[in-house]
Amino acid sequence: MLHFTTQDLEGVAIFHCSGRIVAGNDTCLLSAIEANDARLVVLDLAEVRALDAAGLGTLAGLAGWARATGRRLKLLNVTPWIEALLRLTKLYGALEVCSVIEMLDLFCRAADPCVSNESRPQNRSHGACLHQAV
Repeated sequence: MLHFTTQDLEGVAIFHCSGRIVAGNDTCLLSAIEANDARLVVLDLAEVRALDAAGLGTLAGLAGWARATGRRLKLLNVTPWIEALLRLTKLYGALEVCSVIEMLDLFCRAADPCVSNESRPQNRSHGACLHQAV
């Protein structure tokens, strides 16, 4: 099952993913990412416990989509085993991995007291996008 929540910051959409990014399990995530109008899309992979060849293809496809649409895609909280998979498949260089410093900078800008309440981060749960693993 793949579950995700979205955190919208000014011009940044963070998709906190949990579960499995595997064949047939990413349709709602792809739709939500492509429908989002943020200039920077961040995938938080801290809670992802399975990633297969189709999931790797999804990440590669999203990177291509981001380039084609003038957006940026970054991966956050890449676990050591996901990093190993990305390196083994030569995808590590094709995908941007967020550093802790970059994410702290994004969060600090979002928490700036000069920013109005309307543009404060919003969390939304996408419980309807739960899928059965294949």
